[in-house]
Order: sequence, then C-alpha cells, then structure tokens
Amino acid sequence: MGNELEDLLTNAGMKKKDAAILIKLAKLKKISLSRAFFLYAWKYYAWSMALLLAVIFASLTEGIEYFIVNVLVCIAVALVSLFYTPFVINLIWSIKIQYKLLGK
Repeated sequence: MGNELEDLLTNAGMKKKDAAILIKLAKLKKISLSRAFFLYAWKYYAWSMALLLAVIFASLTEGIEYFIVNVLVCIAVALVSLFYTPFVINLIWSIKIQYKLLGK
C-alpha cells in the first residue's frame, strides 16, 4: 500500500523523497495521508484564507457596491496571478492532491 500511495503522490507532482516522508509522517502520527498532506501544505490554505477574509472585511465596511467591485477586481487579479505566481499554482496543485487522497 505504501508504494501505491507513493506512486500516486509522485504522479501528482510530488518529489519521491517528499512523498516517502509524508507517508512516514502519517504512519508515525497515526493519521490519514490526506491529513498529513494538509499539515504539509497548510501554509497555502492559511494564506489564501487570510487574503480572502481581508478582502471581505475591508470591503464590507464601505457598502455592498464597493464590496462587489472589490470582489470582481480581486477575481481578475487572482486569474492573472494564476499564470504568474507559484503560490497560486502550488495552492491548486495541493487541492488536486487533497482530492486524490480522499479516504486514504
């Protein structure tokens, strides 16, 4: 089962060494591989949530029109950054791996 999971992670773009460490971490802490990967990639989720909450709370004080405009501008910036920043690419990559690891 370990090799199967390691192959799954390496096919998803993770380095073989990192995949082996992740599997050992899951076994050592007696948690699922999905949860171990979440601990591995938590910074992507934390920063994304912090940025989203900052936009929402900063926009809500000015009114609904400002909120809608601000969200649309943020969506445009997010789409542009999708192609140019490794953070967004790593975030999407980690979400895809989380999806593949469901129940494992």
